[in-house]
Amino acid sequence: METNDYKEDLEYLYSALLNHPSIKMVEKKKAELEALYIAICEVVYDYDSFIDVATELTTFFQDGHTNIEVPYTPQDLCLNLKCCWSGTDDNELILKDGYEDIPKHARIMSVEGASIEDLIVAFADKIPHENIYLATVRI
Repeated sequence: METNDYKEDLEYLYSALLNHPSIKMVEKKKAELEALYIAICEVVYDYDSFIDVATELTTFFQDGHTNIEVPYTPQDLCLNLKCCWSGTDDNELILKDGYEDIPKHARIMSVEGASIEDLIVAFADKIPHENIYLATVRI
């Protein structure tokens, strides 16, 4: 995909966000969104930068409903592990079903060397959310 294609996608996203209920009738919010868009639209040059900028635009609304979903591609390494958060500790990730030699209900301590708590913080920076609970639900 060419850089111009990502810029067109970003323009489409921006124009769609102008219809968001929280700014539809508030000129000041529209002006703030426009200033953000102008400030960040020039940094789109590839897929990853497009995702970063699109995420920044959607987090402008600071709600758990306005977001983008990043699809998995055949090149991504993704293990389809069914997990849940522990009922006693929202920072404890538990395996719902066994996977190969990992037993059911095993506690996931880290992912590629990053602790679950560090991952929550990193995801909370990327995922639009109203509070840490919504961020963990989205994870």
